[in-house]
Amino acid sequence: MALKDKTAVTYHAGVDTIGGTVVEISYQASHIFFDFGTEYNPDVVKPDEKLQTLIDFREVPELNNVYDSRLDYEYRGPETATYEQTAVFLSHVHLDHTKMINFLDPEIPLYATKATNKILRLLNANGDFLIKTPVERQNFTRAIKEVNPNETVNVGQIKVTFIPVDHDAYGACGLLIETPTARIAYTGDLRLHGTDPELTMNFCLAAQQPDLLIMEGVSVSFDTPQDESSDFVASEMAVVERINSVLAANPDRPAVFNCYPGNIQRLINICANVHKKVVVRADVAELIRQVTGKDEHYYYLPNQKSIKSLDPHLEVSYNRLWEERLSYFWQVEQDMPEFPENAVYFHSDAEPFDFAPNFKTFMERLERQHVQFVPVMCSGHAVPADLDKIVAAIKPRLLTPIHSWHPERLHNPFGKRQLVQRGETVYL
Repeated sequence: MALKDKTAVTYHAGVDTIGGTVVEISYQASHIFFDFGTEYNPDVVKPDEKLQTLIDFREVPELNNVYDSRLDYEYRGPETATYEQTAVFLSHVHLDHTKMINFLDPEIPLYATKATNKILRLLNANGDFLIKTPVERQNFTRAIKEVNPNETVNVGQIKVTFIPVDHDAYGACGLLIETPTARIAYTGDLRLHGTDPELTMNFCLAAQQPDLLIMEGVSVSFDTPQDESSDFVASEMAVVERINSVLAANPDRPAVFNCYPGNIQRLINICANVHKKVVVRADVAELIRQVTGKDEHYYYLPNQKSIKSLDPHLEVSYNRLWEERLSYFWQVEQDMPEFPENAVYFHSDAEPFDFAPNFKTFMERLERQHVQFVPVMCSGHAVPADLDKIVAAIKPRLLTPIHSWHPERLHNPFGKRQLVQRGETVYL
């Protein structure tokens, strides 16, 4: 078979680091990409977030005829091939998989689930979630073609099927990609200890015995597994159990929390199962309502614009939260001017993240206000033993571990394993 008749898989970014996955699959006149985020390195100070700057700092890859031609960028890589059809696919909403979608050529279709599209638009409503493009308005989010779970999209002779998985981002999917010469499974990010582990197992069944499994390996990146840390709990229901346990031990203290807004299922679990009336921010209530149809109690910060679609009977005034602070368990945000004195604050995979430059300042502020910091984390990534179970359930002929600082720690007893490098191409 001539090389041009083979399926080429090129690992442009996100190989030996956590985040920034950009993989290309091409067959003859068509090619696709997944995902479209950036690598994260908070220790590097960049002059700006222009496309060329991010390429120079290796946070995004050189790509030919993929980025918006209106941007100040000139491709300097070795690729010379041209394609009749191009498309980009998003597995889920997290920034390391989506952050640079506004740099994408507007003529190239971008596909994601309905939930991912809604969450992205609401999180970027103020233009401070995705990277801004200088050629559009401040809060611009580029067009996304919505797909349903288990729906297949055809790009030339490449077929891409979205298959739901359990992750700490609502609407997350793995991808099953088929060409005339290869069957490829991409896990996206997934786990077995969330609220819907059967989704991940269903993905494994659909993906069985592929020619290639492209698999995330976040949890094997750490010398001390995250699930052994006291900050982490073993399951999503254990998040609520820990919250209720600490609340019961502190009945005379105000209690507040924050949670990553894209983790809608965790927010719903907290609202339904915490032993106090839960009140979320109005924007988060609107996010939950739009994505799931569920209505939750909410509040507005002073001078915050009202949201007409929210049920006014479920509003709790900001003043009432403060006056009756022991009666509520309410969501705060890192930039709030003041937390309740002597409060217990539950930090559940929320901003600022512990690796962020402003985390130390945030902790110092809590200490000044005599606020007790209680971390309640539950990883969105399969623990090492479960990664092995997933590989065993899929049984790939070839495994390429990515999205990990230590991809060499993932093994494939059922076939070959290849530790790919940034920019490397595998032919199938």
